[in-house]
Amino acid sequence: CTDQRELFADGFTPLNGALRDALRYFSVSGWTAQDNSVTYPTPLSSNDVSGAGINGGSACRSAAVILVTDGDETCDTQSEAVAAAQLLYQNGVTVGGKTFKIPVSVVNFAGGSAANTDAIAAAGGTGSSILANSETELSIALSGIIAARVRPETCDNADNDCNGCAD
Repeated sequence: CTDQRELFADGFTPLNGALRDALRYFSVSGWTAQDNSVTYPTPLSSNDVSGAGINGGSACRSAAVILVTDGDETCDTQSEAVAAAQLLYQNGVTVGGKTFKIPVSVVNFAGGSAANTDAIAAAGGTGSSILANSETELSIALSGIIAARVRPETCDNADNDCNGCAD
C-alpha cells in the first residue's frame, strides 16, 4: 500500500474461466466449487416467464453478468473468452424448458485492450466495454450498468417494477 492504491491488478486474468463459471451458475445444476465444498443453485426458476423481462429474464427479475477486468485473458485464449460470452447471451441457459439469454457487460478497469474487451461485450450482447481508469469511473460504470437494468413502472396495467401493484 505504499503507492496509496486500494484497487490494483494482481495475478492472472481468467476471463474465459470466469464467464464459464457464470454459465455453470445459471445452468440447471448450478455452480459447485472444484473441491465440492459448496454448491450454489441457479437463481433461475422454471416459474420465471422467459422472454417477458429484459433480455429473457423473468417479468420481475432479469439475469446478467458484469465482468470487471484489469487486463486481457491470460489463462486461455481471447477467442475462448468471446465464445463464453456468446454462450451466455446468444445460446443462453435452459431451465425448466425455458431459455434465458444472459447479457454480459464488460468493464475494462485500467488494463485490458479495448478491442479485446469490446469483443467480449459484443458477443455478450451489450455492444462495447466500458473503460474505467479510476475508482470513481469504476463506480460510475457499475452504477450505470445496474441502472440500465432497473425496470421503472409504466402505465400499461402491469406490475413493471415488481412492487406487487399493477398500475
